[in-house]
Amino acid sequence: MNRPFNRRIWLIDMLVLVVFAAIGRQSHGEGNPLSAIVMTAAPFALAWSLMAYLTGVLAPQPRIAWLLKSAGTNVVACALALVLRALWLHRDSIPWTFALVALSVTTVFLLVPRLFHPITQESI
Repeated sequence: MNRPFNRRIWLIDMLVLVVFAAIGRQSHGEGNPLSAIVMTAAPFALAWSLMAYLTGVLAPQPRIAWLLKSAGTNVVACALALVLRALWLHRDSIPWTFALVALSVTTVFLLVPRLFHPITQESI
């Protein structure tokens, strides 16, 4: 399965997920060493990378379709990331408030760059 892949948008995605983790850690008064931020972002980055590849949201496409497909992909990716995070931290459950915040913030953070990024088929 060889899917088109835009490395630049993937790197932007990874950056916004790291920013999400850094903001989350800061808002809870946790330390912000880079390693802790990366460990917090890791399940989200892994889940997003897998789902983005499988759904093809890292390939050029019309902007509206790209935004909708990216949002839908993040619903699944965020659910997967929350399960991975719970397993990583040896937790039996995931607080619904964290799940809601993670889903809403990561969706916004992933969609905003897509509003301005010129990778769509419209610009090809």
